[in-house]
Amino acid sequence: ANLLKRKSLYQEGLRPLMFSAAWEREQPGQGWRRIGTSVEYYQNENKVPRKRNRYYSTLRFELEFPHEGDTCFLAHCYPYTYTDLVHHLNELERHLPADVIFRRQYLCRTEAGNDCELLTITGRDAPA
Repeated sequence: ANLLKRKSLYQEGLRPLMFSAAWEREQPGQGWRRIGTSVEYYQNENKVPRKRNRYYSTLRFELEFPHEGDTCFLAHCYPYTYTDLVHHLNELERHLPADVIFRRQYLCRTEAGNDCELLTITGRDAPA
């Protein structure tokens, strides 16, 4: 994780995320939840090599795992998958206002084997 930033949304009340397989079984689609108490983000004493007056930061929080023997994952933000992206682009394309031009062109294939598209989004009245 990039803990080089001097300021963080964690200082404004953001909390980490946890995925619980048990939560997902209990309520499908609800496996990811904000968790943690006593969240702190602060500069520590570890200097960044070759960077003058730059220090790493520490993210500290407390949490309780919800179920014994559960499989859990921690994250800074909700996962956004390629499948999520394709779904959102398809929905956007289906619900466009008439004055918007939205074009998707195949650009290349990613190393993961996914299509990488070039998106053009503009208004019909935009200068050429």
